[in-house]
Amino acid sequence: MDKIALPKPFRHHYHHHHRFFTLFLLLTVSTVVPNPVESQTQLPSDVVSLLKFKLKADTNNKLLYNLNERFNYCQWQGVKCVQGRLVRFVLQSCTLSRIFADNTLARLDQLRVLSLRNNSLTGPIPDLSTLTNLKALFFDHNTFAGTFLVSLVSIHRLQSLDLARNNHSDSLPVQLSNLDRFNNLYLEWNRFTGSLPPLNQTTLQVLNVSGNNLTGPITAFLSRFNASAFLLNPNLCVSHVIILMK
Repeated sequence: MDKIALPKPFRHHYHHHHRFFTLFLLLTVSTVVPNPVESQTQLPSDVVSLLKFKLKADTNNKLLYNLNERFNYCQWQGVKCVQGRLVRFVLQSCTLSRIFADNTLARLDQLRVLSLRNNSLTGPIPDLSTLTNLKALFFDHNTFAGTFLVSLVSIHRLQSLDLARNNHSDSLPVQLSNLDRFNNLYLEWNRFTGSLPPLNQTTLQVLNVSGNNLTGPITAFLSRFNASAFLLNPNLCVSHVIILMK
């Protein structure tokens, strides 16, 4: 049987419709492909946490976190694992910017060390009280702002805390004195106000609160630290001596 030739106008309309339909199918399929960050049932929870953190903090796409078929997140930049769980996350001087989003790294419940030192992260620090195994936290040299995160003082294993050179403000929580494993506390060059908490931990070896707006007396216990730890707090005093730059 001979094929019936379509009139030219009809052929043009048919091919145009066919191309449109094909494009529609492609767009439809692309919209139902799951986002790897959101497919939590397909990825380990630690991987999901890292990818969600990267999404908001790594605007320059410096972290080459690959999800190819042979990926091993324990070999990603800054990551150290023990028995397949992330215990150390250190990204120092990585030009991270924008924000440290909620519900990202706070889900790394086996984390011992967290360092985001010397980046350009801004905004408030999210709630990290779920990091119950954390021993050391280094957030210095960023532009974090807001009040001192009270949830940090609920991490009872915390030994080292560095929030220096940010834009934190308001008073320091008295609960800092409850951290009985504290070794190092760096809070210099922020905008903290009010009095110093009654820090009396015998484990405390290093303290620096210089360059803030703290007021009131320095306790006899804290006066054992060098005067440089308290410099440039105009109304902070020990034995009625104002602490000024020498």
